[in-house]
Amino acid sequence: MPIARSHISCGIRQLHGLNRDPELILHEICNTLAYPEYGYEGVSRGAFFIYSDKLTIGAELRPSPGVKFTEYLLEQDLGVVYDTDSTRNPNSGNQIKLWTFAPNYRKLRAFARKKRWM
Repeated sequence: MPIARSHISCGIRQLHGLNRDPELILHEICNTLAYPEYGYEGVSRGAFFIYSDKLTIGAELRPSPGVKFTEYLLEQDLGVVYDTDSTRNPNSGNQIKLWTFAPNYRKLRAFARKKRWM
């Protein structure tokens, strides 16, 4: 499951396991959140989803899974995505970027129904 409860706030959910196709990730998120009879109540929705990824040199040529997922969310117009500049992780030395996704739940529900995920 790509959603974890955040220790920061009940309004924030953390996504992980982004190393797959963006549509599969979103499908899994929708399935985790969806109870067809209630809409999205399986997991507390949260106002924001955060996710991070390490960036590779030449990221424009080989986008990271986090970049691909962000592009997919924006292409589908499912909410707003905020991002940070990349910064060096002092633990690994990798360049890390953080994104915050503020979903539009009305659009997300319509999208999931159109895909027959609900």
